[in-house]
Amino acid sequence: MMVEVEIFALGEAMVEFTQTDPARRLYQQGFGGDTSNAIIAAARHGARTGYISSVGDDLFGNMLLSLWQREGVNTHHVTRSNRHTGAYFVTHGQEGHEFHFLRRQSAASAMQPDSFDFSCLAGTRFLHVSGISQAISDSACETVRAAIRVARYHGVRVSYDSNLRLKLWSAERALREMEATLPTVDLFLPSLEDMKSMIGPPVPI
Repeated sequence: MMVEVEIFALGEAMVEFTQTDPARRLYQQGFGGDTSNAIIAAARHGARTGYISSVGDDLFGNMLLSLWQREGVNTHHVTRSNRHTGAYFVTHGQEGHEFHFLRRQSAASAMQPDSFDFSCLAGTRFLHVSGISQAISDSACETVRAAIRVARYHGVRVSYDSNLRLKLWSAERALREMEATLPTVDLFLPSLEDMKSMIGPPVPI
């Protein structure tokens, strides 16, 4: 029997505006969100993919849904909300790229475990989640936990990108949540920078 969706990702997607000409205040519109980027990449490599999230019933939400549909990502488990879809701006300062987020009270940050039918995970092979989805709100964090519990119950493998963002939560809270999450996942995908932030630089041998 063919599996309808091989890989599900759960998380937050946003509309991006990147500054291209500071003098004229010009911006190029794109899309962001770590788990959304990951599931689109998997779809482009031929996997049957699906996304679990919430977007606003607004222009930006429509744009994200159109993006996933163009990329062949199943959107059956993306809910619509009366909250706004998150967005962010990328500008260029003396220290490089600067990010300015409009995600407070967004649709994705208000995700609740009971907003989704996680039985869809029963027939899949992988669930992909990230630390950003845990950090944006307590309810989103609980949504990630609930999805992992259902995935584990059905024998689905879980991949976890730490993607540490200390502007979203403290290092202490992030460490507690990651320590609780790691025993429940199969693949952990941290960056060297994340690990340096969490446990310090490597000790020379």
